[in-house]
Order: sequence, then structure tokens, then C-alpha cells
Amino acid sequence: MQHALDEVGRITDSELVAGLERLVKADRALSVRLLVHLGEVEARSLHRDRSFGSMFDYCTGALGMSEAETYLRLLAARVGRRFPLVLERFGAGSVNLTAIKLLSPHLTKENHVQLLDRVHRMSKRKIEVLVAELAPKPDVPSRVRKLPERRAQHDANTATAGTVPTPGESSAAAACRSMLTPAPSPLAAQPLAAASNATTALPAAAQVEQSTFALQSPRARATSTPLGGGRFKVQVMLSQEGQDILDRLVELLRHQNPSGDIANIVERALQELLKSTIKRRFGQTDAKQPRDTREPTPAKSELEMKTESAGVEGKPERASAKSRYIPRAVLREVCARDNEQCTYVNREGRRCTERGFLEVHHHNTTFARGGDATAENLRLVCRAHNRLFAERDYGRAFMQAKLLEAAARQQQSLIPDFPDTVHQAR
Repeated sequence: MQHALDEVGRITDSELVAGLERLVKADRALSVRLLVHLGEVEARSLHRDRSFGSMFDYCTGALGMSEAETYLRLLAARVGRRFPLVLERFGAGSVNLTAIKLLSPHLTKENHVQLLDRVHRMSKRKIEVLVAELAPKPDVPSRVRKLPERRAQHDANTATAGTVPTPGESSAAAACRSMLTPAPSPLAAQPLAAASNATTALPAAAQVEQSTFALQSPRARATSTPLGGGRFKVQVMLSQEGQDILDRLVELLRHQNPSGDIANIVERALQELLKSTIKRRFGQTDAKQPRDTREPTPAKSELEMKTESAGVEGKPERASAKSRYIPRAVLREVCARDNEQCTYVNREGRRCTERGFLEVHHHNTTFARGGDATAENLRLVCRAHNRLFAERDYGRAFMQAKLLEAAARQQQSLIPDFPDTVHQAR
């Protein structure tokens, strides 16, 4: 394995990408053969001769597959035996295992060709919308409920109370009882503390390198489920402040929303938020407002520091005295021209589809080299491609050094000044 890692580290970028594409094609072809074998073994019930009661147990027990992998592959193998076109499209990369899983309940001899054509390289989200059109779900009522107290806090309180003597019990007896009582797993309470200690102890360079692999505690995520017919079920978690605001809006909008339906209020709030965000980010103003209103430009990322003091070969240039302000009329023109989407296009002519984390990029002439804030010199790019352009202009090593410096400054700003704090306390 180490030899493979060393070998792949010595090849060029083009060789690496070409090799990856070859491996993906080979993996698809091998996966198709694997699905065919799984389906045939199950059809012959050969798992019973291996002392397994089901094909699922045989895959997880004898073949070492994970439960999720077994479920997806067995399902695809069964669907592929019914509709061989599914295996053909899977081998060509037109559909993946997730798409097969979502479509499997709705495939028939009459519609499977049409459905497979429609979901060609379609994302999971879009396939879910398509499935909701095929089998619409009923409406869900708008409701609000209070979540129960978190179990972690209850466990912490229980663990703390385990060492407290009960009435009529000595301290020694309480200590013995605490030793006999199973303690909660330390893994449940240490991830955040461990991550905090690691962040404080590690240097800035190590933090940048290890940020990709940092473990975070699971968080409650908002979900949106398509129900069909342009209807979606949305589930979110609000704080007490958010719930108070929602209750207040229900009261204030009773004359427009007599039923107090939360869905109407949320849709109206989303429309207002979208309008204000587009106005702030892309310089769109109302007709009554002057066109030269100076509003804040889109937030700059740390990657834009490349234009502060960068050089072609990593040598710092004299900082420009020009302002970074972009006229709102120019920003509106750029956003309308680029359709509020990243404009990066690869060699094959594919344009990046990212619409989030958009940044204004000085394309022809960078800001540090005197580039003007004109529509011809500006374009929208996502954060990832903005960094790519920066690495092409100033070198990857130079940009990495700048990122490390920014991380070090951020870490230094988080460290409290203990001498001053002690002096003030005195």
C-alpha cells in the first residue's frame, strides 16, 4: 500500500486524472459482473450450502460486505435480473446504486426505459422529486412541538448524582456505590472537549492539514421531502427565540392569514429574505432608490488576500492603494451576465454548476496588479475555483503559506491576554 501511495505521488496531474477515470470505468464494469454473480447465486440459493439462511447474511458474514453495501447491491442485482437495461446503464455510469434504489418500486416493463432515460446522471434530490411525481404523498399538517430534554444532559446529571450520599448513607458507602455503578461512556462526552483541546494545542499548519479529517458531533439537520405536485415537507429545529418570533408573526398576520398556517408565513419570510439577500449580494436595487447607492459588496473570503500582496513567483508586491469597492451597477451587470453561477469552464467545455459561496474574481488583471473593477475584468466564481485561479497566478506554495498565516492570526486572536486579564482583576 505504501508503494502505491508513493507511486501515485510521483505522477503528473494529467496522468493522475486519466488514471482515475480508467479505474472508475474498470470499477463499473467489475461492479456489473458482481451484481450479475450476486443475482445468480441468490437465484440458485447457493447461500444455503454455505450455512447461511439468507443472501443478506451470506454477503455480510462470508463476503465481508457492510450492511448498507449489501442492501444496495442485492437490490440492484434483483432489479437487474428483471430489467437488464438497468445493469447496462449502471455500467455506463448513467445511473448509480442510489438511483436504482429510489426507482426500483416504480419500474415496470412499460416505463423502465423512459424512466432510465429521464434519470440519466440525475442527482438524488431530483430523482426524489421525480419519484414524488410518480407516487404523490398526502399533505402534512403544519405543527410545532417542543423537543424533549437531551439525554446527554440527563446522563451527566445522573453520573454526578451517583457520588452524592443519600439520606442515611455515609460518604464511604456512596463512594463504593459509585464504583459499582457503570459509568457512562467517555466517548459520548469528549468529542467536543477533545476537539477544542486539539485546536488549541496544534499549530496553525497542523490545523489546516487536519481540518478535513476533524470529527464533529452530529447536529440536527433540516430536511425537505418532496410530496409530489410541487409540494414539499420541511422539518427544522428552532430555538426558543425563533419560536417566539414565529408566534409573534402568526399573531401579527392574522388579518392576512386567518388560519395561522405556518407554511404561509414561512413562504412569505423566505421571499422577503431572498429579496433582501439578492439586493445585498448582487447589488439589485428598487427603482425608487438611486443607482449609485453604496451598499456592502459580497463578503470576501480569506482566499482574496492573494490580491493584497502577491507576486507571480511568490514575491510580495507593493500593496495597491485602490479601493476594493465595486460599483453596484457593475456588480449587477456581472451577476446578470453570469446568471449568478460560477463561470469556470474546464477543457471539455463543462461549466461549474455551483451557485453557493460565489465570489467576484478579477479575471484578466488581478487586483494586486492594478486590475480595474469593470464588468469586462470581473466574473463570478465559486470559492474552490477562486482558489484555483489564485494558485495559478501566484503558485500553490505561496497561497498555502498565506492560508497558514491567516489561520495563525485567527488562532492568535482567540487566545486571551492573561497578563492583562489578571492585571485588570487586581
